[in-house]
Amino acid sequence: MEWLRSSHLVVAEVTQPSLGVGYELGAAEALGIPVVCLFRPASGRSLSAMLRGNKAFRVVEYVSLAEAAAWLDENLLAAAGGAAARPKAQGNEQDE
Repeated sequence: MEWLRSSHLVVAEVTQPSLGVGYELGAAEALGIPVVCLFRPASGRSLSAMLRGNKAFRVVEYVSLAEAAAWLDENLLAAAGGAAARPKAQGNEQDE
């Protein structure tokens, strides 16, 4: 997990539940690494309350891969910089 310890930010696609991704997100939180979770509501899946309700994770909902990529292009540096630098993401209850 050295790659995780040396990271400044973790970006995870969380639409499909995954124990491995969940483990990595928990490790990132424990290490104090900012986390951005990309979630596609149109999939018909529900986002885990453990992800949505975790104040350490930034949840970004998207419709298309192009939209997710655009959000990352526009916000990646701010997301890595901490909560104070994060702009509000559409559909993110954590920001309201």
